[in-house]
Amino acid sequence: MGFIELEEASDSVYRLTEALKNYPQACYVLFLSSRDATTQEMWCGDCTEAWPILQAAFNVGPEKDCLIVWAGSKREWKDEANPLRALPLSLTEIPTLIKLRAVTHSGSDSLASRIGGRLGEHDCKKVEEVIAFLS
Repeated sequence: MGFIELEEASDSVYRLTEALKNYPQACYVLFLSSRDATTQEMWCGDCTEAWPILQAAFNVGPEKDCLIVWAGSKREWKDEANPLRALPLSLTEIPTLIKLRAVTHSGSDSLASRIGGRLGEHDCKKVEEVIAFLS
């Protein structure tokens, strides 16, 4: 399927949880800054730099599903009350790429129980690191 963008919303954690009901298999979630309303560019320079690298890495090997979650405007992202900064995601930087394990019949399907690793802003800008993480 490739990249699937979730609609930008203040309840992005809820929307992600709902969307994951359609993805019981292993998949990835990428958190990026939202786009500036005027320029249509991501306001976060690290996200802008990492985006083409992430796209290239996802094109290596078998196709992988990756849900994109927009972290909000700069003001929204910097707000310590941003729900993406709370459990179970506990994001501290963007871009962040999270690997989610498949739902098991015996285990929990909660978002927290599915998190199998993450790459932060620095590693998301290194194609070799991203490719290794995806394999």
